[in-house]
Amino acid sequence: MAAQEKISAERLGGFISLEGADGCGKSTQLALLSKYLKDNNYAFSQGREPGGTKVGEEIRRLLLSRMDFKINDVAEVFLFQASRVHYVADLVIPALLNGEIFLSDRFYDSSIAYQGYAGGVNLDFIKHIISYATFGLSPHLTLLFDVDLETSLEAIANRQGGDRDRIEVKESDYHRRVIRGFRRISETYPDRVKVVPYVSNNPQAMHERAVSYVEDFLSTRNVNKKK
Repeated sequence: MAAQEKISAERLGGFISLEGADGCGKSTQLALLSKYLKDNNYAFSQGREPGGTKVGEEIRRLLLSRMDFKINDVAEVFLFQASRVHYVADLVIPALLNGEIFLSDRFYDSSIAYQGYAGGVNLDFIKHIISYATFGLSPHLTLLFDVDLETSLEAIANRQGGDRDRIEVKESDYHRRVIRGFRRISETYPDRVKVVPYVSNNPQAMHERAVSYVEDFLSTRNVNKKK
């Protein structure tokens, strides 16, 4: 990845990441935001982390499957970054260079919240290797869907046992630390991370709040629209 490609990608398009603890309604909000962009003729693409590419999806299967062996905490961090290298190089940067919006279902803030604040891996170490895995590229806007612990745990519990992944089945205190981690991130980067509080049984209200942030952001960018 040439340095000039990364620099150009920072100046073009619009990189929007969606973050939040399990049960925050992020998947629903991603679908609603995709529809909003489509209805308004924005050129956009999207992906998910870990995953998005052939290599990434194989790593995702390994990371999230409930197998009968434990993945070392540091090894877990490296696996997420290995997926991220392909994700950024193959999906994110090409979209931005084409002047498009790229919607990302999670990005590096999840590594900081889950493996760092919740998992206990050194934050400086995580941030250091993230800078390599992303070629120094950051989202231009991050929407953090903030949820309380009770709602998060209830959403996880309501999923069928076989559908809960390796991270979702961790103890409640782990998920408490994830939520606190995301909130700490939003406090540290208020210009980039915009908080959308969870509203029970009202995803439309959450969507309207998210769109208000997206519209403010897009007013500052030169983003392509479909012809």
